[in-house]
Amino acid sequence: MKVKQDYKKQAINKVNQEIEEYRQQQKKKTVEIVYKLMTQHMFTEATAHYSLDLIKKSERIARLVLEKEANTVDCAKAVIAVARKTGSLGAMQLEHFYNAIWDYYKIDHKEVKELERIEALKREEARKKRLANAAKRKKSSTATQPENKADNKQLSLF
Repeated sequence: MKVKQDYKKQAINKVNQEIEEYRQQQKKKTVEIVYKLMTQHMFTEATAHYSLDLIKKSERIARLVLEKEANTVDCAKAVIAVARKTGSLGAMQLEHFYNAIWDYYKIDHKEVKELERIEALKREEARKKRLANAAKRKKSSTATQPENKADNKQLSLF
């Protein structure tokens, strides 16, 4: 179990370090250059965020991110290249964005979709459990409250 956490932790640290280096480079640029590269910046931040999300889901994906000579900024550039090819740089569909990242890191699409399906099932089970617990609390709170049997005259102090 500790080994799995180490892979995930190392991959998370790698992505965080790469994105922090990227941000430091952006701070050195002039406002005009940063503005012109705004699309690249947005894709890089989104790619880093999604990569971190994938790493947290699977040890295998964490290993792929660690073993690759690639980095987050290059992955974002690959995503931008796909967006330009499809002509959807301003409004890239989320599925295409995900696919470009999976292709870059050579992640099996079926594996990620299965992980997402399992995660969705867990979220649904947790939601149902919360609703059931809320219903139990509401039912028990109404059952234990004493009924007010006093009439208006008995409640009035004046």
